[in-house]
Amino acid sequence: MRFFLQCIQLRYNGSRTDTLRRADMSNSTFDPTSIFEAYRNAFAPALKAQQEGIKAIDRVGRYQYAVAGDYMEWSLAQAKAALGAQSPAEFASKQIELTRH
Repeated sequence: MRFFLQCIQLRYNGSRTDTLRRADMSNSTFDPTSIFEAYRNAFAPALKAQQEGIKAIDRVGRYQYAVAGDYMEWSLAQAKAALGAQSPAEFASKQIELTRH
């Protein structure tokens, strides 16, 4: 974070001479951990939002899978009722029974 602040100060204080800029740049130490930490802190909200979005997509996918399973069970029960009925009255009674479940 200090590195970014130094860059901003150097950019803001444009009236400095080249010798002072070179002196400031040669005296500063390059610290990659502070740069990575600054990036990590800057992108932490975006990472959290991305994780929450993936969790929501996962929940929707699981819900759709459950609905598809329920629909498959319902359609198999309807097919068994239609194929197993010997008369229209028996078919109607099986349909009534399926609607109660």
